[in-house]
Amino acid sequence: MIALLWAAALSLLALCLGSLLLPRALAGRPVALLFGWGLGYLVLSHATLALGLLGGLHRELIVGAFMVLLGGVAVPAWRGRLKRTLPAAWTEIQRCPALSLVALVGLPLLYSLLAYLPETGRDALLYHLSLPRRYLEGHRIAPVEGSIFSHFPAFMEMLFVLGLVQSEQAARLLHVSFALLTAGSLVALSRGLLPRGGGVLAALLFLAIPTVAVTAPSAYVDLALTFYTTAALLAFFRWKEHGEPIWLWLMALSTGAALSVKHTALPSVLVLTLLLLLGLQRRSVSGLRSIPTVLRFWGISLSVAAPWYVKSLILTGNPIFPFFYPLLGGAGWERVQAEVYDGFLASYGMGQRWVDHLLLPWNVSFRAVLDYGLPAGVGFDGRMGPLYFLGGMALLLSLVRLRRHWADWLPDRVQDLLLYGGLGFLFWAGSSQQVRYLVPVLAPSTVAAAFLIREAMAVIPRQGLRSSALGLCLGVPLAWNVFESGRALSRLDPVPFLLGREPAERYLARMLPLSYPMFRWINQELPPGARVFMVWMRNYGFYLDRPYYSDSVYEAYTIERVLSEAADAESVRTWFRQRGFTHLLINHRLFLRGLQPREGLEALGQRRAAFVQFRDRYLTPVRVHRDAVLYRLR
Repeated sequence: MIALLWAAALSLLALCLGSLLLPRALAGRPVALLFGWGLGYLVLSHATLALGLLGGLHRELIVGAFMVLLGGVAVPAWRGRLKRTLPAAWTEIQRCPALSLVALVGLPLLYSLLAYLPETGRDALLYHLSLPRRYLEGHRIAPVEGSIFSHFPAFMEMLFVLGLVQSEQAARLLHVSFALLTAGSLVALSRGLLPRGGGVLAALLFLAIPTVAVTAPSAYVDLALTFYTTAALLAFFRWKEHGEPIWLWLMALSTGAALSVKHTALPSVLVLTLLLLLGLQRRSVSGLRSIPTVLRFWGISLSVAAPWYVKSLILTGNPIFPFFYPLLGGAGWERVQAEVYDGFLASYGMGQRWVDHLLLPWNVSFRAVLDYGLPAGVGFDGRMGPLYFLGGMALLLSLVRLRRHWADWLPDRVQDLLLYGGLGFLFWAGSSQQVRYLVPVLAPSTVAAAFLIREAMAVIPRQGLRSSALGLCLGVPLAWNVFESGRALSRLDPVPFLLGREPAERYLARMLPLSYPMFRWINQELPPGARVFMVWMRNYGFYLDRPYYSDSVYEAYTIERVLSEAADAESVRTWFRQRGFTHLLINHRLFLRGLQPREGLEALGQRRAAFVQFRDRYLTPVRVHRDAVLYRLR
């Protein structure tokens, strides 16, 4: 309960801060609630970054600053903005069909409940939570040796720092809040395109997507990215329809926030820029006259995101480290590691041949595999659901039926949504085909798909039959999403823990059978001064209380390099001793089992022989669990 209260208090502070930053002209508009809340989170994230760079990440200081800020902004925010905005938003909510609204509120409530489970998400344990924990323990934001992720944009990780002041559950609940914000954005985006209640149904269809369902309760960042890109689209449409300059500012601020969340926002920014150019052209502002507006949009967006990219540039020499390594390089990263990482990202999907790309819409809709929280799987590592495939079929049906160019009968907003969704899908198809990376494109595409399916039903002459067919075409994807989401979440078997019948240790040992039991033993048995060098333990360091090192992605790179370059076993021992390591934790199922890029079997054999010699002379096994062995360095 305390975690929920702390997360709610942080959300309230964000809403108050953001509302005060919005112009008074937006007060009374329900959409101002979304932009104010999102803008407040942006302020909190950047403030935490500044505090962390100054070495001020002390729990007492953060709690004190929170109380002072909330006390200072709550009353002015209520009197100046929220007193008019909240009643307007409540009026809009009351207009929605009660059953759809209950379902829409029910999903975030379910995700909030699941957020109380101990974290087992791969990326959350790898860096979304483990890095904020390190920052809090060290009281400052600093590069983490061996972790490329400490150089990523970290908008959400800064909010997770604030959440971890109380608990990991509070941090996860902050991610759940972005599910609510995204749902509200989709409702606002659907106004004028879908009938009353249609926006709620679109939001429900999106929140029930299996990949959304399993990541929403976790300390991931994808829903934050989804909200800000959707908010940028929403602001763009408001500017396009009303011409108020404030919407361009909000579009740019939302885009900058998206760039602060994740590198994968870059394609969305390019598509948003294209939409802006097309919007200016429709306003008879083209050619050189459009340049000032576009530069203003990019200037604001890049200024918002600049702290993260400048930080990466200063520390690594590459503003988008570790990407484009052959072109931009990057300190602390090597060619072999870059090749392995690129290969890992490219391995997702179901092939890279032309026929695989042709079948991609079908495969990602119906054949994708969801493997969240379990050993890394194959395919797309997520499930999208059939709605978007049906939306594409509905578009083709309408084009054949009407025999007119789509621009002649589709509203401008739907055309823009299709362009955004289509180009976003192409960018995704040409990169790492993980469904999580597609989620920001799927959110606004939900509205477009629902609109297209509804329009395609016009081919049915009878009203009653048409309504039944529409209910079937939207109800089946929703039922499919709910069923698949339920099946995916059931693999977590959360009920025993939530009812208090299963301790957290047993739950974690069940979900993380290799790493957690070993980490727990290390936390209990090794002295505080111990320092662990991990190899192929998947870098799940969030639950490890002792200082540790692990390579990113190719988790044996450093030890393999040491084994290859050292003259003898004594040199290997000296290398570890000089760096303060007392123990090695190695997963022997993966260690020295594969080849580095561009090497032969002879090099692998030499490393194996060097390790055997080093192990026999200087390592003592102190704990064995499954394929993992903890060695003490003699």
